[in-house]
Amino acid sequence: MLIRYDQESQAAYIKLLDSKVIESEEIAPGIVYDFDVKDKIRGIEFYRLDSLSREEFINLNLPLQLRDKEIIETCLFSLSKLTPKFTIFFGKESPNLSAFSKTA
Repeated sequence: MLIRYDQESQAAYIKLLDSKVIESEEIAPGIVYDFDVKDKIRGIEFYRLDSLSREEFINLNLPLQLRDKEIIETCLFSLSKLTPKFTIFFGKESPNLSAFSKTA
């Protein structure tokens, strides 16, 4: 999993799979899923993070394990206050998204 954040654009990207994006779909205002050729969620884009509260993020129904969602929450709402831009990589054991796809 890769997390990229840019304070200037108030955007973040969560890369879940190492595959090519074939299609994107906005699933909520400011939140876009990127799908690969197998209709698996390859990444999640967040726009207008300044309008998304921590509580709203926690309540989002994202295709993530709880541990991964907590890591992303910490990065987006705590680490982002310390630095204007960052990229963080987590090993292959995280996350397990085999059950999630566009059609699920």
